[in-house]
Amino acid sequence: MGPLESVPDDEILGQLDRVKADGKCPSCSHNTWGFSPAEFALIPIENGRIMIDRAAPVRALTCDSCGLVRLHNIDRLMRD
Repeated sequence: MGPLESVPDDEILGQLDRVKADGKCPSCSHNTWGFSPAEFALIPIENGRIMIDRAAPVRALTCDSCGLVRLHNIDRLMRD
């Protein structure tokens, strides 16, 4: 598995806006989110085995009020 290509923040934020992935926090109903500059990998575990080859690149948004974290799969978000 080679290095992952990073998607620029402005492209991700623009796409989140286009698909209307904004709105109130499901936990506290606050409507302001912080955007994480870091990319993360969501790695599945099946039958006790870490499936690194099926990792999904994600970016996190955190509710500025209660701290709830929501993850967006970058591959799915950025596809045409």
